[in-house]
Formats: sequence, structure tokens, C-alpha cells
Amino acid sequence: MALVKNLDEAHFMNVDLDIHSRSNLEPLVATLGKNVHVLYVGRVRRHYEAHLELYRITQTADSTIRGFCALIRKLSKAERKRGTTPQSANLTSAFRRK
Repeated sequence: MALVKNLDEAHFMNVDLDIHSRSNLEPLVATLGKNVHVLYVGRVRRHYEAHLELYRITQTADSTIRGFCALIRKLSKAERKRGTTPQSANLTSAFRRK
């Protein structure tokens, strides 16, 4: 895959949120509901993973990341404490050449 050296040559595609935890992430994903498209949620060896995309269409990586942040901020304390303390959460942006 060729690297894009100039952002003017790149077209934004999407941002994935990848969450890794020692706890089952299905309750968290269920809480996020129809706001996310679930690429995968389940156990991988000794931990759990969830790979999500924002359901709504966005124009930029920044707006997509802000959308994920807004969803997390909307969670109540009870929803955040549902045994889903992530070990890590990563945002992965995808671009393609124009």
C-alpha cells in the first residue's frame, strides 16, 4: 500500500473505535445501540474486544472522533461501571488516495 505524503491526495473513509478489555464488552455495545455499527464484539483468547464504526455518515475524521466522544460522554455512571473497564481504546482512521 502506498503512503499518502500530501493530505490533499487523501480522501477520508472512516474511523474505527477498537476497545480491549478483561470484561465482556457486549453490555457496553448494547448500550451504544443503533448509534454504532458493530464490526466485531466478543472474546479473543484471554480478553474481550469490540470494533465499532459510527453509524451516522461524517465528512471528516475529526467529526467522527467527536461523534464517538459524544456517545461515551452520554453514558451514565451506571452504564460506565457495568464491568467494562477498558484496558485500551484506540481510534483508527482510514483514508484512501483520491
